[in-house]
Amino acid sequence: MSRVGLGLVGCGARIRAVVHALRKATDEVELVAVQDPSAESVRKTLEAYNPGAKVYKDYRDLVADGRVQWVMIGSWNCFHAEHAIAALKAGKHIFCEKPLATTFEDCLAIRDAWKKAGTLFTVGFTLRYSPHYVRIKELVDSGYVGRILSMEFNETLHFEHGGYIHSDWRRKTSQAGTHLLEKCCHDLDLANWIVGSLAGRVASFGGCDFFRPENRHYTERIGPNPKGCPAFVSWHVDASGKCPPVDPFTTDKDIVDNQ
Repeated sequence: MSRVGLGLVGCGARIRAVVHALRKATDEVELVAVQDPSAESVRKTLEAYNPGAKVYKDYRDLVADGRVQWVMIGSWNCFHAEHAIAALKAGKHIFCEKPLATTFEDCLAIRDAWKKAGTLFTVGFTLRYSPHYVRIKELVDSGYVGRILSMEFNETLHFEHGGYIHSDWRRKTSQAGTHLLEKCCHDLDLANWIVGSLAGRVASFGGCDFFRPENRHYTERIGPNPKGCPAFVSWHVDASGKCPPVDPFTTDKDIVDNQ
C-alpha cells in the first residue's frame, strides 16, 4: 500500500507534534514536502521526520506537488485562509491548525473554497477526541445529566504557558487574532459541541492586567527553573539550553491576558 503524502505549510512546534502523533499511530503516512520561512524550523522537521523531503520556498509550489495529498497548515493564524484556499484550489485534502482563520470573512472564504473543491478538511480541535470530553458528550446526549441550564469553562494557564504566548508571535492580534480566539477556541468549540447548539447572545470583557511592566517583579519572586532559566520564559529555551532575552511583561503586545 502506498503511503499518504503529507506537505507542511509552516513547520513550527505545534504542527510537528501533530506529525509526530500521526507517525506513532500509523506507518501509512510520509512527509514529502515542507515550506517555512524559518530555516531552523525546516531543519528540525527534516531531521525528525524525513531528511529527504522536498523543501519549498513558496507554499504555492508545495500545494502543486503531485506527491502531496494532504496539506497540513501550521502557519501563523493570519495566513491560514491564504494557504488553505490555495491548497483547496489545487485539490488537496487539508488539516488546518486551529483557529481556522482570524476573521469571519476568511472563514467563509475557506468554506466556499472547500465546497467547490469537494476534498476532505479538518481543523485541529483535538479535544473533541479526548476520552474525557467524549464521555461528557455521551452523558449529555443520553439525557443522563438532565437538561443543561448553564456551563462553566475555565482555562487557567501555567505561568510559563502564559509567558510564552505573551512573548512570541501570538502576542499580536494582527498575526494570531485575539487571545480568546487563539487560545480559547478549544473551549468555545467544546461548549457548542457538547450542548449541541450555538449561543444566541455573547458578552465578553477582560484586559491585560498581569503581563504589565509593573508586575515584572514576579519573575524574581518565582525564581529560575532547575536549569537556571527565568520564570515565564522557559518555553523559549532552544536546543542548546540557552534562555533567550525575552520578557512577556515588556513586549510590544496588544492581546489581553484574561477574558
